[in-house]
Order: sequence, then structure tokens, then C-alpha cells
Amino acid sequence: MKQNRLICKLLPLFLLTALPCIAQALDYTCTTNNGAITITGYIGPGGDISIPSEINGLPVTSIANGAFSHCTSLTSVTIPDSVTSYLNSTFSGCSSLTDVTIGSGITALSSFAFGNCTSLTNVTIRDGVTEIGDTAFYGCTKLPSITIPDSVTTIGLGAPFSHCTSLTNIIIGSGVTFIHYRLAEDSLTAITVDEGNVAFSSVNGILFNKGQTELIQYPEGKLNSSYAIPGSVTTIGDYAFSDCTSLTSVTIPSGVTTIWDAAFSSCSSLTSITIPDTFTTIGHRAFGHSDSLTGVYFRGNTPSLDSNSELPEPFPLPFYDSPNVIVYYLPGTTGWGATFAERPTVLWNPLIQTGDGSFGVTNNVFAFNIAESASGLVLVEACTNLMMNIWEPIQTNSMGGGTVYFSDPDWTNSPSRFYRISSP
Repeated sequence: MKQNRLICKLLPLFLLTALPCIAQALDYTCTTNNGAITITGYIGPGGDISIPSEINGLPVTSIANGAFSHCTSLTSVTIPDSVTSYLNSTFSGCSSLTDVTIGSGITALSSFAFGNCTSLTNVTIRDGVTEIGDTAFYGCTKLPSITIPDSVTTIGLGAPFSHCTSLTNIIIGSGVTFIHYRLAEDSLTAITVDEGNVAFSSVNGILFNKGQTELIQYPEGKLNSSYAIPGSVTTIGDYAFSDCTSLTSVTIPSGVTTIWDAAFSSCSSLTSITIPDTFTTIGHRAFGHSDSLTGVYFRGNTPSLDSNSELPEPFPLPFYDSPNVIVYYLPGTTGWGATFAERPTVLWNPLIQTGDGSFGVTNNVFAFNIAESASGLVLVEACTNLMMNIWEPIQTNSMGGGTVYFSDPDWTNSPSRFYRISSP
């Protein structure tokens, strides 16, 4: 470990409490005020450094805005417990920095504190830190994982680990009680929450609130093509599935009432989605920026458009920049007009034809025709035991406003087999 060389030239002592004192250290520039040191810059040779807790007998308590910014010679930094504050972008752009230890005196990691530290692979946050600010680790492209200590209660506005393209796992300690919304993007595959946490939980790496009634973030680095949301969920949070480009289908259970802002935005492989009849509120840009999305199937009445968005006005509509969406609704539901949220609506009314000669067993297969007056998708499902009520998807049909023939050669493999049609 390199030893820091400290030679400070201070103004006379009687001036320290009246005026900021300019100090010059061999490795640091600093000011003094009220008997404490603020480091304002680094002029040393780099390498591994431990920031001193004292300079000329005075405690080092703060680090100024951008004090170490773009110090490309630094390879590791230890911040002492004496430092209680530092401002934005303090270590931003330190492109050779690989290891950071943050002392317990700092309560909040400020915005862009370690932004674009592109070699950073190891971060140790000691107990004492209570808040991780927005974009604190933005663009740390080699950071593989991070552990949030139990002392942290707040993970701030925005994605503090945005564009950390190697980050696969975030471990959240027991103390976190507030997460503004998305933690990270890109390669994240798992969010792990301490079982003692009173506010949050995780299931298979997916972040929920403690009671698992709100799905907060599905990591976009997961490569699954389909996902069935648990039946306990009633709310899908802001940006919950945003940029999950591997997902082609998501099953939303009955019981979900709200999908918040940008929840499914930029899901570029998602082609259709079905909204349950319990649904009441849809957020702005909820299904925005999704070119492949062609059908949104509502089982219930028209939902309300969220009027409490944090997005700037004018509020983008739910299907903003998703030009191919057609909204489908069922007979008997209310509130539907020719358009919904500026997208065309179509009555979705497929029927199994039982009297046209196609219904029944022909050539050892069970078959029937499905007719629909409008274009759309129809899913055929089968069940072998109505008491168990487990339905297996058999075939998805693109109707095109006409008739589709369905046949099932596997009907003889079960003592009984029942069929139904639904939206995909």
C-alpha cells in the first residue's frame, strides 16, 4: 500500500474559524474550515491509496465535488470513517479504479459518485451508509455483483447501477425499506433479498414487496421467453419488465388491478398480452416502444388511465410508440369505443362451431372449427380433470377474421379431455 505524503501549509490558526483556509498537500489539495479538512483534489502518483483521516492534526471530513474525477492513475481507494460527506461525481471517470472501500462515516453515496469507473470490479460498503443515490455507480461496466449492507435504508431515484453491463446479481440487506424503482438494467439476472427484510422479498431472483402483492422488477438479463406472474400479485410496478427483450409471453393472473408506468415498455419480443377482468388502472407508456406487440386482450371493462404519473406532461399514453397494437375486448364488457388510448378496438368473440359437421372425432382425431368475426389470436387449451382445473395450452391460432380448423391427435391418451378457447 502506498504511503501518503502529507505536507500542508495552513493560514494562521486564528483565521481558520473565520475564513476557508487553502492547504496544499504533496498528494492532495484541500481547504480547512472550522477545524476540519475538505479534500478538493488529488495530485499524487496514483496506484493504491488510502485517503488520510487527518491532515496536519485536523480531521478529514469531506471530499469536494469531482475531487478525484478522471484520476486515471488510481487503482484502489479506501475512504476513511472520518469522511462524512462527499459531493457529486467525486470519483467519476477513474477508469483504472478496480477496488473501492467506503467508510462507515458516509451516510449517502451521491449522484454519479463512481460513474464510468469502467474497471471497477469490487465495492465494499461498510455499515453506516444509509442511502445509495441515483446513478451512483452508473456505467461501471465490469462490476459483477454488489452487496447492499444492512445499514442502507434507501436506494434512490433512478437506476443507481444503470449501464453496469456485467452486473448479474444485487444482494439487498435487511435494512432497505425504500427503492424508488429500477435498480439496474442490462445484464442483471437476479436480485437477492435478505429474508429479514421487512419491506422486500425475492423469488427466483425477481424483486417483490414483502407480501408479494407488487412485482417491482423482473431482471432484464433473464433469458426466459415466458413468465407466469404469481397469483398473489395485484400491482405491477413502474418499469417492472422494461427492456426484457427475451420475453415473448407473460401471463397476468386474475387479481392484478394495476399496471404502472412503463411496466412493459421496450419489450421488443412481446407479441400479445391478456389483461384480466380484475384490472382497473393502466399507467403511461405501460406498453410503449414495443413494435412487435400486436394484440392486447382485455377480459374486463375499460380501465382508467393513470392521472398521477411522475413522467413530465404531456403524459405519454399506454401504447406510446407501439404502432401495431390492436385492443381486443369481450362481449358484455363496458366502456369500449372505436379506440382506446388512441389505438383501434375490436370486439373479440370467437366461437367453437358445433353444428357445421367439423365437430367430433374424424380419422381418430378430435376436431372442431373456430369462427371469429374479427382478426386476432385464439388459444385452445385442454384439461383432463375439471376438478383440478389445470388447463394446458395446445395451440395458438391466428384467426384473420375467418375460420380456423383445430384437431387434437392426443385426445385418446386420456380417459377424458375437455377444451376451451381463450385469448393468448
